[in-house]
Amino acid sequence: MAGQPFFLTVAGIGLSLAGFAGLLASFRQPGGSWSRVDLWRLKRIVNRSFAVLALALVPIPVFAIVADEALTVRMVSVLLAALVLLDVASITPGWRRDWPDDRGLLVAWALNGGIAVLALANGLWASVGVYELELGYLLLWPASIFMRVLGDLRAEAD
Repeated sequence: MAGQPFFLTVAGIGLSLAGFAGLLASFRQPGGSWSRVDLWRLKRIVNRSFAVLALALVPIPVFAIVADEALTVRMVSVLLAALVLLDVASITPGWRRDWPDDRGLLVAWALNGGIAVLALANGLWASVGVYELELGYLLLWPASIFMRVLGDLRAEAD
């Protein structure tokens, strides 16, 4: 299947990003408390990283089963759209409860909704390249959260 090396690379990056959550945890002082935001961020890094890992690996066995590249891309694109929307829907109640005035939730819905629409459109197009682009976008979320946590750690040290 076209794109298989890319999928394996993205899966490796996703797994590496999940491991960064452990690295971030090691930066905390012993006995130091975790803020609600810090815990949420660590969970999101791991959650999103494993989602990317799964979405990068699933096309390989699906293609081995259906033996049709276009059908495989259609199937995994619809799966990606569903998982992205399910993910943002699952965090919405807690986000509204914990941060009721935060506009970041609207941004999350807009970005994830956009990628879901693209993924659904790719269900028609069956483009491996578009699926690869979607996976690349999905890597940005855990990477950006990781950078925010690092920025906060630096600010605490100053």
